[in-house]
Formats: sequence, C-alpha cells, structure tokens
Amino acid sequence: MIVVVPVDPPREGLVLSSLVEESPLSDAEAVSLYEAAVADVCWSVTSSGGDLLLNYRDEATLPEAHAGGDP
Repeated sequence: MIVVVPVDPPREGLVLSSLVEESPLSDAEAVSLYEAAVADVCWSVTSSGGDLLLNYRDEATLPEAHAGGDP
C-alpha cells in the first residue's frame, strides 16, 4: 500500500501558525513540533509495511512570503 503524506516545508510562520497564535509556542518551537509530527507519521507508515511517498508543496503553491529557499 502506498501512503501519500502531503508536507509543507518546515518554515517559521508557515507551519502550525494558528497554534503559535493560540499558545505560548514560538515559531521555531512550532517548526520543531511539525518536524517531529511528520517524522512520527513517516515512521508509522514505514513500520507498518506501507510504501511512503512524501509530497512537498511546490514553490508555486506556497504563500509568497514563504516561497524560495530550502524546504
């Protein structure tokens, strides 16, 4: 079974921004939390025997403020 996991580039202000607004987490902490959550999902897929396909958003679909740079 192929499991497709859509992922945003882990950039401050892009990932988990609503959580930052509603909690004491900083942008950097939200990025770390997002990376850990993605890693957990990837580990779960691979340990279950599934085939993992990570699908990062391309630059054209990112908000202009977050386009460019390394994911």
